[in-house]
Amino acid sequence: MPNSVAGARLTEASNLMEATNNEVVRAISLRAVWGRCANDQDVLTAINHANQTLTFTIVREALLKDLVLTLTKLYDTGKDDLSFRRVLDVVKDPTVRVLLADALACEEAEARYREVTDGEHCRSLRRFRNKQLAHGDTRGAEQTATYGHVGALLEDTIWIASRLSIALPSVPRPNFEPAKMIWDHEANRFWTALITGVAR
Repeated sequence: MPNSVAGARLTEASNLMEATNNEVVRAISLRAVWGRCANDQDVLTAINHANQTLTFTIVREALLKDLVLTLTKLYDTGKDDLSFRRVLDVVKDPTVRVLLADALACEEAEARYREVTDGEHCRSLRRFRNKQLAHGDTRGAEQTATYGHVGALLEDTIWIASRLSIALPSVPRPNFEPAKMIWDHEANRFWTALITGVAR
């Protein structure tokens, strides 16, 4: 493969990675907003006192579904999917691999990706997405996804995306840790404003 073609493939991988990182930040934001209304007693108490539990439940479930969809699609394997697999497929070409800024970071990301896709939290959330969210399976498919699987998959996703971003020379370093702090703050502001309003 001529260098110009390999360079074009590297650019393709970099563009895919930037778009992937945007989805990771979206997952971080959804996790923060959903986590606050899923866990915090002050929110749950205020909603119950305001007799808004029916609508609140719909909103909370919608946030969780969007979070699961956002996370799990990054582990899809279609040739046109915006996913880790698609980025990894491009950089596995030896002529592209030699152009990486950090080949070791890429190898680490590949190894972690394999571990995660074989792990229970990824498999259970993908099963939940495929059977319950995407297709409304009526055959009683076993549901093994748990609350902790979302957080575990998000942390793995952040790690993989960080290592792949380091490996690709033209991808801006993602600011996932600041994004967590920003979205924790924003989620807190939102739910505090909401419960202050409904408490009146």
